[in-house]
Amino acid sequence: MLRKILLLVTLPLLVFAIFYIKSQTKVETLIEEVKVVTTKGKCNYKGKEVNYKPAERCCDQMGEVRDTSGNIICHPDGGITGKGDGKCPDFFDICPH
Repeated sequence: MLRKILLLVTLPLLVFAIFYIKSQTKVETLIEEVKVVTTKGKCNYKGKEVNYKPAERCCDQMGEVRDTSGNIICHPDGGITGKGDGKCPDFFDICPH
């Protein structure tokens, strides 16, 4: 009988803990996204106001260009070639940083 009571008390706490941890991870992810959007100066690229965030780590990481909603537009630099994903090769001509 004591085991059943212990299980009835422990199980909801365990479920709550799992959902709490997942929600905290989502909050941390959202905070990181906000940091990305506000990291560097704004620039008007092809009719959109964008923000550029350089790669934070070394090697083959790529910089990011995001619109003001936080959506990734392209990666103008970094990667294996150093030229990003090729979607915005003229980014630094239009928006020098």
